[in-house]
Amino acid sequence: MGTMPVRHLDCSPVVTVPATAPVREVVEELNGDDTDAVVVVDGAEPVGIVTFEDVALAIPHHDDVASMPAREVMTPNPVVLPESADAMDLPRVVDDHDVEQVPLVDADGNLTGIVGMTELVASVSEELRAVGDARDAYSPDYLDTARESRPSREGRVFRLSVGTED
Repeated sequence: MGTMPVRHLDCSPVVTVPATAPVREVVEELNGDDTDAVVVVDGAEPVGIVTFEDVALAIPHHDDVASMPAREVMTPNPVVLPESADAMDLPRVVDDHDVEQVPLVDADGNLTGIVGMTELVASVSEELRAVGDARDAYSPDYLDTARESRPSREGRVFRLSVGTED
């Protein structure tokens, strides 16, 4: 897999809420399909991120977490990657910052997606599968099988001459 911008990974749908959204709404979003993190935004700019872990950590310290605004439980100033960053930078960012999901931003700092290691692994797996398929297509066994299943040139010429083959 050569250099590939992170935006070309099959990014998860990004779910956003304003900082004033109640945690109840955030949890409803987290319970949705393919959502491991909710990005808290100010306009289109990511200002925080909320995961189930953030909500769970707030429960022992507050009586009514569900009614609290998202800004009270979010991890502020989330690490982000420019959407043009190399996809192979993702593992370093995830490891260095101990995060699972990384919001993607455009040149103006506006949120454009969210990506994690799952998407990178899926993309690398696809690339490896394509390499394997290409290798198999040129392997001696495959070529021998293809030659054996292909009709002989003489037989094809005969069928063409008698009009039984287009």
